Amino acid sequence: MKHILCTIFIALSLCACAQNVSISGKVTNYSGTDSLKLIILTDNNAKETAIKVDAKGEFSYSQKLAKPEFAQLYFNRNNAIILVLKPGEKVKLQADYNTFGQNYTVSGSPESEQWLKNVQQTQAHAQAVQAKQAELAALEQQRVSDIISFIEKNPASLTTLGLINMVNIDEYPDVYENLIKQLHAKYPDNFLVQDFYKQVAARFFLKEGSEIPDIKLADRNGKIIALSSLRGKVVLLDFWASWCGPCRAEIPNLKQAYTNYHAKGFDIYSVSIDRTKDAWLQAVNVLNLPWAGNVFDATQEYAAQFGVSSIPFTILIDQNGKIIAKNVRGAALEQYLEQLLR
Repeated sequence: MKHILCTIFIALSLCACAQNVSISGKVTNYSGTDSLKLIILTDNNAKETAIKVDAKGEFSYSQKLAKPEFAQLYFNRNNAIILVLKPGEKVKLQADYNTFGQNYTVSGSPESEQWLKNVQQTQAHAQAVQAKQAELAALEQQRVSDIISFIEKNPASLTTLGLINMVNIDEYPDVYENLIKQLHAKYPDNFLVQDFYKQVAARFFLKEGSEIPDIKLADRNGKIIALSSLRGKVVLLDFWASWCGPCRAEIPNLKQAYTNYHAKGFDIYSVSIDRTKDAWLQAVNVLNLPWAGNVFDATQEYAAQFGVSSIPFTILIDQNGKIIAKNVRGAALEQYLEQLLR
């Protein structure tokens, strides 16, 4: 009996502390169709309450609250007004329907007012930072433009070597290509020019749109097959090895692509970098590779030339020997072939 009385007393005490909190306001530019919703975040299973909004965009709602709670008021939960409600508060809101969670005023709830003030200050700081970033970006662009202008006007001047590194090679490849040609032609024996030429040439090697270097290697019968002999076809150059699990896992995809597109002008040139010729030949026989371009890079000369650091390493080449893309495989390869050979 004592426990029952205590429970009743606690329940009555809580009810006595609970007070109504009211929320009312007006939504400008209201369409008159969407429902306004409120969630008081008492726990993870808080229920959503619909609040009627009249044709003028006006609404009002009240419910009992026993303690301070966070709440969300919204038409779309991704664009909600955050409120910090306390028992007894009479909250008044004004908001724009189109920018509901970003453009509103609140009164009658000090902590909700402070929440809004903090959000507005944070947004103001973010906008100030963005403005500064835009200003700095404009200054940086002007600096780069001035450097490029000087280089283009003085392409054979050694002073350009002190400026070119301030220009992004990926954004302005033409500036680099023109400069290495001009400097190398005028100063072929200059050590710094030679070093710069090698660095840029290596960076542009195997660039998309550039011509693929030729490869001449022997097939299983000792016959030399040149990559260039496949000119006129779309070709997948594939560096692989029998010991490479991912390479072998890709073989069924290559076979499927070959079956689907060989008659339309697709071929494969597989370069093995196996440690021994026997391991390569055994894999070719077991895997039953149908394309003729199966060759062995015994000294790994071409693997080094092409900068092969991991396998499978593939290069897709168009009918004119130009590089289309690197490391294309699986479904992506099929998509390329469908576009190129439709």
